[in-house]
Amino acid sequence: MGDEPVTWRQIQQLNTEGVAVLSRAVLLNPPAPDERASQASYAGGLDPSSYYLFAALAGALALLEVGLLAGAAFAVGAKKQQRSLALLAASGAERGTIRLVVAAGGLWLGGAAGVLGGLLGIACATLTVESCGAGEASFFPESTSITGL
Repeated sequence: MGDEPVTWRQIQQLNTEGVAVLSRAVLLNPPAPDERASQASYAGGLDPSSYYLFAALAGALALLEVGLLAGAAFAVGAKKQQRSLALLAASGAERGTIRLVVAAGGLWLGGAAGVLGGLLGIACATLTVESCGAGEASFFPESTSITGL
């Protein structure tokens, strides 16, 4: 490659081998949109809809796990409140009222955990962005005009 500019075909060939290439010649004179679309290859031969399907499946499995954990948390909470719930039942509370007490305890616990998790997530993300420099090493040198390149 040396003194000659890297062409679009060379970039595509290198990309299929897993090499990321940046060419000033291609940036200044990009290929036609139909050429880019016709020769685009996706990693592993998968099209973008496969990634959406994978994300939906992962989200469904995550929701299933959350549901199972919430059920276990409700059971543990009810076990710990067994005496209080027995006193409610003995004093004439209906089944709906007892269910409401258990659900309210779970909602309070879940709400507090959600807020705390959100705050911790934001704090961790902020620390990560600050420590990684937010990608400052990947920007192009400044130029006053394109003709000066």
